[in-house]
Amino acid sequence: MENLPQLLHEHMEAHHRGQGRAIPRDELLRNFVWPLAGNDMDDREFRKLYGQLPVAGCARGLFIPATPFELKEFKGYLLKKGMSEEAAQKRIDIILRFYPKLDWRVPDQVQGELFGRP
Repeated sequence: MENLPQLLHEHMEAHHRGQGRAIPRDELLRNFVWPLAGNDMDDREFRKLYGQLPVAGCARGLFIPATPFELKEFKGYLLKKGMSEEAAQKRIDIILRFYPKLDWRVPDQVQGELFGRP
């Protein structure tokens, strides 16, 4: 199914935005991906699919990061699981291409306006 990445991203955005709304990977595969793509997709193929999307993970499952803190925590999670700095940064960069405002390394440009400063 050609549009599966887009459908998965839209589903995650609508139902699993924020770490508190994470969904276990196997549940997402069984209840969302298999009905659309057939149940012959294995876990390796599924990881490859969501690896190209702005999807983060934690011990509870997969989610779309909602805050810079969640994205930073995700990078720490990847490093703790043994991923190299370079590989972890590639995953972060994928997410930042979709959601640049989640970059915790960039000062908040709006903050000055909140206090009446230019």
